[in-house]
Amino acid sequence: MAARRFESEARVALLAEWLGRLDGATRSGVEPLFQVCAAFEGDPLDRLVADQADAEERKELREARRVAMQVVTYVYFAATLIQLFAKLDDRDFAERALGVSAPPGANPCLVDRLANVPAAFGTDLSVAWRMLSDLREELELPSVSFPGADALVDQVD
Repeated sequence: MAARRFESEARVALLAEWLGRLDGATRSGVEPLFQVCAAFEGDPLDRLVADQADAEERKELREARRVAMQVVTYVYFAATLIQLFAKLDDRDFAERALGVSAPPGANPCLVDRLANVPAAFGTDLSVAWRMLSDLREELELPSVSFPGADALVDQVD
């Protein structure tokens, strides 16, 4: 994730406030972490949009949204990682997740698929999100639709 500098103190404060709530969720277990992902759409971006005015501010808004989207995608990855590893106590599941009895040439095991997700972070967050959602569905965990369809689009006057 690239560090970015924002000119608007209001945007910095809103993004910092959201990151503070995220920090609180990370200390409370995996369910609050997952809920951050589920509740992400427009949080805190609605308030950022409300005060936009000119092209330069819209550019800064897109950058703030990109930072938030990167962070929430990492959170979705972390929640999935924690929940996958929590299931490894079950021997049958662990063998399937690690591909212990998979024949040569079989599809990648669950752990390998999860390990492949970070490679998509730098190219396309929606691909990383889809990979995680597919994996979560296979793990019978709740998944969340990618929230960024509108979040990365410039608001046209």
